[in-house]
Amino acid sequence: MSFGVLLMHLVKLVIKRAAKCLGTALKESDSYVQVPALWALGKLGSSISVDSLIESLKNPDWYVRWSAADALGKIGDNRALEPLILLKDDDDDYVRRAGKEAIEKIRANNSNNTV
Repeated sequence: MSFGVLLMHLVKLVIKRAAKCLGTALKESDSYVQVPALWALGKLGSSISVDSLIESLKNPDWYVRWSAADALGKIGDNRALEPLILLKDDDDDYVRRAGKEAIEKIRANNSNNTV
């Protein structure tokens, strides 16, 4: 096994473990814990945590919902499309906008992958 392949496997393992740990932080009741975890999950770009992020779209705190929508847009997983579409009726304008932008990113990512 080449060094590059070994390194790639190691990076995937680290991302997977980090995503699981950050997913645990989403279960905390404090938005000051949840929001940084959501940002980090978006940066990781791993689809491992998509289900937890989708669940965060239902959080009563607008900032958590906004952060979850933003992270889902960065990850680009199709499973998030339907829950993001539901944000069009959200009470908060920032959340509605983040949902719309996330949908656009996911759809653009899909069209780039089919070309």
